[in-house]
Amino acid sequence: MKRTPLTHFSRSRFAGAFLATAAALLGHLPAGESQDLDAFAARIEAGLQDRCIGFGYAIYKGRHYVRGGGGGTREKIEGPYADHPFDQNTQKDCHSMSKTITAAAMIKALQIRGLGLDARIYDYFPKRLQDATPGGTSNNISNNLIRTITFEQMLAHKSGFAQSAKTWNQLVDELEDGLDYPPGNNGGGATYANWNYGMCRLLVPYVLHTNWFRNNENGLSKEDLEAMTAEIYTDFTRDRILKPAGAYATRTRPPQDPTAANFAYLYDFLNDEAEGIMPNRRLDLGSGGWAMSAREYGKFLVALFDEDLVFTSVKNGGVFVNALDEMKSKKLGMFTTRGSDNDTYYVHRGANSWSGNGGSVGGKSIWMHFPPNDITVVLQINSHKNAITAMGVERDQMLREAYDEVYADDTPSEKNHVLNMYVSRAQDGWIASRGVGSTGNLGSTDFDTNSAPGWSHSRIFTSAGRSFVLRYNPDNGNGNGSLQVQRLRRDGTLAEVTYSGDKWRRGWTHLEVFHKNAGQDTFLLLYDKNAGKIRTYRINDNGRPVDPRITDADATGGFDVLKIVRLNSQDHLLRYNSSSGLIHVRSLNNNGSWGPAVYEKNWKKGFTTFEFYQNGNGNQYLLRYKVANGHANILRFPPTVAGLEQTTEVLDQTWSSNWQIMRFFRTSEGTFNFRYNPLNGNVRIQEIRNNGTFGTVKYTKDGFWLSSTTASGPFDINTTGWDTVEFYQAKDAGVPNVPTVGNDKAVSVPSDAEGATTAAFPPPSHPRVVEVKRAQPTTTVRRGMLQLDWEPAPGVFYIAERSTDLQNWEPLERIQIQSKGSLRFQRQLPTKRVWDENGNSVPAPPEFYRIRTVETAPVVPEEPPARGPIDLAPPAGPEEPGRAPVIVARPQ
Repeated sequence: MKRTPLTHFSRSRFAGAFLATAAALLGHLPAGESQDLDAFAARIEAGLQDRCIGFGYAIYKGRHYVRGGGGGTREKIEGPYADHPFDQNTQKDCHSMSKTITAAAMIKALQIRGLGLDARIYDYFPKRLQDATPGGTSNNISNNLIRTITFEQMLAHKSGFAQSAKTWNQLVDELEDGLDYPPGNNGGGATYANWNYGMCRLLVPYVLHTNWFRNNENGLSKEDLEAMTAEIYTDFTRDRILKPAGAYATRTRPPQDPTAANFAYLYDFLNDEAEGIMPNRRLDLGSGGWAMSAREYGKFLVALFDEDLVFTSVKNGGVFVNALDEMKSKKLGMFTTRGSDNDTYYVHRGANSWSGNGGSVGGKSIWMHFPPNDITVVLQINSHKNAITAMGVERDQMLREAYDEVYADDTPSEKNHVLNMYVSRAQDGWIASRGVGSTGNLGSTDFDTNSAPGWSHSRIFTSAGRSFVLRYNPDNGNGNGSLQVQRLRRDGTLAEVTYSGDKWRRGWTHLEVFHKNAGQDTFLLLYDKNAGKIRTYRINDNGRPVDPRITDADATGGFDVLKIVRLNSQDHLLRYNSSSGLIHVRSLNNNGSWGPAVYEKNWKKGFTTFEFYQNGNGNQYLLRYKVANGHANILRFPPTVAGLEQTTEVLDQTWSSNWQIMRFFRTSEGTFNFRYNPLNGNVRIQEIRNNGTFGTVKYTKDGFWLSSTTASGPFDINTTGWDTVEFYQAKDAGVPNVPTVGNDKAVSVPSDAEGATTAAFPPPSHPRVVEVKRAQPTTTVRRGMLQLDWEPAPGVFYIAERSTDLQNWEPLERIQIQSKGSLRFQRQLPTKRVWDENGNSVPAPPEFYRIRTVETAPVVPEEPPARGPIDLAPPAGPEEPGRAPVIVARPQ
């Protein structure tokens, strides 16, 4: 064996790639910033080159991947893999960086179930673990306190458990031994322990499917329950966290062909005789175990810090708070560190070292997020012992110092492009988008162009993690209205038109988009205040409104203001009549239909503008404003329907008049108000104080204010007469491949990790496509009953699952067949129409079914350790000849 020399993977190897990347990005990055990123990348490479077996890194600026590279090799043994370099696309175990992924998945599961971070984890223990919870005291601590541990304490490493438990048996052993510290204190701070995140592998499935597990867990062996919870945790995390971020290339076990998969073995850089390993982490996921490239992991982080994944609020202490802010401030899946200017950076490191194989082999990883310049970097290293550690320098110190050297003297400017501002004008069809910085400043232009005139209504919305702009023309001259949907790329530029229709009802005066079912379902609501009509449609993942319409009803006319407001953690419809002062709030059902009234009262008359916003503490406010005389009134708006009777007034003043457009937007630096006078083109941007009132004016411009420079040269447009201003974060989770409701075309849904595919069964109708791994299914529908017949593989476990969104799967029935024979699964399908809570007949939602395999790997017998105490690793999969020895693990 010999180590591949690293010198020929020198910086010169990457210079051409960097220059090409820089040239491609010049349209989005100022020249100075491009040079800064080159310098940052150069410092990363200089710190790692020739000091480890191999490394890969990826740098993101805001939502954009801008730099990446690597050095060394992912395989140091002579053979078929020896000449393959390590780069930004090389997959490797993420180690404890997996905890950030798990924290997001745990919070997502709590949100879906309507639970708070203050809920007790004991209530969602498997029954076996509840039975294993000891009584009495351990370490002079009452074990009754175990029953008080909250999800927040667990995710913040304040549970009171301090051991590195990962596998099922280790988790149980640690629980039986009792607490090491009182929960919430841990000796005055947090005690980092893998037990907390290993438990999430069990708690995510039990939170999502509590009733099913309580009814069925006694019939499952420990091995079956262990395998099933690992499968559900893995599927849920992939489907609801990673894939929406565009991170599709993820693993929890080694590939059969590392060359084709661009997968890295793990080594000991300081020991030439140590063989590499490829651990199988399928059954000890949570605290570690996800395998991804630096670039793929960066996609997850970008989506996380854009709040793509963790939706706006999560319950904690009985109130709703910003979920991402909770992760940052409470150190849930991430930690903080300080830079040279005392700026706060966010970070999570990862490392594992395995004894045996001739040494302490393993790897290291780290991600860091630098808010001052909105830069995120991910680093993967495939040798635990390396020259960096030997020099007394840790990877977070190296990255922090590299960033500080390049950016410490930099001040936030236009290049901090963290939001987008979309503006449109119906008069001539002019539309434009401009960047917005973290301090409320206006940045570079994404686009400015002329479209067809007449689009007097525009809305930016997201569906399935992708951004769209919806435009409506209330009178296209042909007796109808027109509606168009266009996709927005992550950089804020316009992409393809996904829908265009010119036979819509004309005269709609209000358009709003809302979400239900934890944000997974998107709906369009239209209202005509003159005719008193209201209508809602489902919006599919391509941004298209689809028939049949969900609500089509006569409604009270005359409401001037129509807004979607968050109450009881659900979107509600608020309408206000400026002439009478009547406020009317209705619930919106999970299927998108118009729900019952929950509040109706006469408020003050004459307000023309209602805008909701939040401060940094997550409190909700309502700005009411009268365009004619400038009367401004701010209320602290309650988070619940019951609290509507106790709204608190925080401001009542007279401002200047004619601010016809009021908008609020949030960045990492705070909340800001944007207001615009279409008569003279004047604009103001003002910060919002912690108490919800208006503070310092950050930007002011009169008349011709949108001056900038684009690729085609300078432009200066008279900005009077705008109809629309929208602030948004451009999101693009990739092109979905999902069925379109209401047609009979066959669909092809991406395969999951185990090879099963899914298909839609419109109620009641013939199923479209069903494929089952290692089985030949037959599908029939008789009298509304779905029947699947197939020839199963001997000894394979199967589970039938149902979904309404192709992401959240509900276990229905689990079957084991010990010998070859037929299996049959039957399910009663819903009728074509169902009755909602108001007694209205509405279309039944589509249902999806799949049959999945739940595999249990054979147990690998424990072998005597080569040196020192060891823990038995999770069962290994089929070994590749000569390449995957039995692994014994010692986590660090």
